Amino acid sequence: MNSDVPSRRITLQALCDSVGVGPPEPDRLGPADWRRLAALHRECLPGSAIAALGERYAERFYRYLSDSAQEHAFLHRDARGAIDAACVLSLDPGALNCRLWRRTPLLWSLLRASGARGRRALASALSPFPGAHRYESGDGAPAVFDAPELILVFVAPGRRRRGVGRALLARARAWLREAGYRRCLARTRDHPRNRAVEFYRATGFELRGRSSRRGFQVWESGV
Repeated sequence: MNSDVPSRRITLQALCDSVGVGPPEPDRLGPADWRRLAALHRECLPGSAIAALGERYAERFYRYLSDSAQEHAFLHRDARGAIDAACVLSLDPGALNCRLWRRTPLLWSLLRASGARGRRALASALSPFPGAHRYESGDGAPAVFDAPELILVFVAPGRRRRGVGRALLARARAWLREAGYRRCLARTRDHPRNRAVEFYRATGFELRGRSSRRGFQVWESGV
């Protein structure tokens, strides 16, 4: 088994080098990064709760990430140094909503949101992450998931299908492996045209559970 480790590391390094992605360590975020990530998030994920809460809250969310010990960001930058892709990992997804309530202006932003976008943001903000929520496994039995989760992966439209997302995912997995974790989770909307489903399947994730009431699927992969 040990003989497989060097080849796997070479493959990871070659993948990262081919798209200009750095070492496995998470990236540090500065004020300019908060603003860029907020804008890119809203462009790539317009239907997300963070996008529904507006630009100001999106920026505060990424400012929170820069100080969080439980969440880590892995970034890709283009030739000019601008962020064009990101992968955000949470080591404790079950309590993420509680941290956001305490450390970001989530309540105030929800009160300001109106209409369908506000209702969607409220429903998402109140829905637990897989680490704290019961899902149905493949055989219909209740299942509880407790592992680090890839809570966000997004790539600028002009950079998609070039291996950037895969390379960022490889960095996150490598970091988790070095930190002693053995598996990770991802959650997707349960929709047949959701492109995230194809992405996670292609990168080795397997469907482990779903919540028909919440409309989500839970995917699991080794690291």
